Amino acid sequence: MDSFRIEKTADVVADVTMLSCAQRVHEAVHGSEGEAGSELPELEDRMHSLFEARFGASFEDVTGYETTEGH
Repeated sequence: MDSFRIEKTADVVADVTMLSCAQRVHEAVHGSEGEAGSELPELEDRMHSLFEARFGASFEDVTGYETTEGH
């Protein structure tokens, strides 16, 4: 494999990992029964900042999920 192809593969893996993590944190905060732990909304805010920096669009815009409800 040439280095360009390896770099592109790594970028795709990183993008999928970022999206998956953001979705799991969102679900833990907004889809769980009862109250999410106090650290989860802070983690969600940080995850969304990282998401927007990586993709140039907000998590809400990319997924259509609402994130302000519940915290």
